[in-house]
Amino acid sequence: MNSLIDVSCFELIKQVDDHIFELFTYHTPPENQDLGYVDRRSESIDITLHRSNIDLSISQSLTELSSTKETSSTGFVCWKSAVYFTDWLLSDERCPFYLIFRNKSSLKVLELGTGVAGICVSLLGPLVGTYTATDQKHILKLLKQNFETNAGTQKYTSTTLKRPPTKHKNPPRIEFIEFDWEDLDNAMYNCETLGLDPPDLVIACDTIYNDYLIPHFISAFTILLRQGTGILITLQLRQPDTLESFVRQVVDASLNMYYIPFDMLSEELTAGFVVYYITE
Repeated sequence: MNSLIDVSCFELIKQVDDHIFELFTYHTPPENQDLGYVDRRSESIDITLHRSNIDLSISQSLTELSSTKETSSTGFVCWKSAVYFTDWLLSDERCPFYLIFRNKSSLKVLELGTGVAGICVSLLGPLVGTYTATDQKHILKLLKQNFETNAGTQKYTSTTLKRPPTKHKNPPRIEFIEFDWEDLDNAMYNCETLGLDPPDLVIACDTIYNDYLIPHFISAFTILLRQGTGILITLQLRQPDTLESFVRQVVDASLNMYYIPFDMLSEELTAGFVVYYITE
């Protein structure tokens, strides 16, 4: 299988120290960026993807976010990275993946750490052949609720969104499954039970924010890699040491790790974010 996209225009990371220094020297996050959540004051928020002119209504769970239970997760609130990332994919012609979501109706996409907001699956899912949104089990109920609210006016039944036949020959297949990075045997069993083919593209937004998660996250996307598969990751710039550890561990795993040049990113993503593309 050929590569999903031409990577010759990307920057292959060879010197990790130099890469991290450049990011935090020339692309410092703005002072008002804070942790990166959209709004932690309300259980229900309205957001707009300004470039795409799309409005969404998102239900969050501040109670679960602040809970001391093991099920507490940052995935219970909406994060800016997913908003900017999806808006960039849908609306910015400088984005090297812009045409893929218009021309590849058979594309198979799997998202890691989708979160309850479900922005990517709600807006990208209807454009591809198969979209698998994954997260921990306790995230899925609210995630599905937000998907049903925001996936458009087209009819939605079970895990299949029906879209107009005038646009696509076949309706997309959209699935929501439990995929815990610390239990990959069960995660892959869930994928196999549904008869899902290996993805062409794996995406993730803001999934690295502490050192503990790094090896589990890398193991999760590595097990999904096949020849031709690409991993597209958007991260907010927070702690240099944590990001450096992530990049170094990917490079040490003998994977090809590229960063998308900033002149290909939207204005929002150039201010305090970085986008990576990883292949075998």
